[in-house]
Amino acid sequence: AFPLPHLHGHARVSGLPSSRKSRRRLAHRLSVNSRLNETTAALNVLAAGGPRRGDDPYAGETPQADSICSVPRSAQRAVLLRIREAISADPAPSVSPSGEAALGELLRSGGGCYGGAR
Repeated sequence: AFPLPHLHGHARVSGLPSSRKSRRRLAHRLSVNSRLNETTAALNVLAAGGPRRGDDPYAGETPQADSICSVPRSAQRAVLLRIREAISADPAPSVSPSGEAALGELLRSGGGCYGGAR
């Protein structure tokens, strides 16, 4: 099933929707697609053996798709749908903590294998 394809990060419409509700739905869909692409890029790197210094997860021969429905392989469609469901159920935070703050929060939570990094 790897590499998983990336979805196009822009709307393929002749013009922007005229109603505010339609523009909001489009912005939400593009935001979900962006998070889906970040997730699939990480999974593709892991499937290829892990990150290497200087690698760009979006570089290379990653297939592109207009939508999940246009992905040719059913296994890839199923994986992308599952990732999209998870992303939709867990909306992005409005403000992301800095790297230092995120690490501190992880260490305070008793994050299992990170306990030795104190």
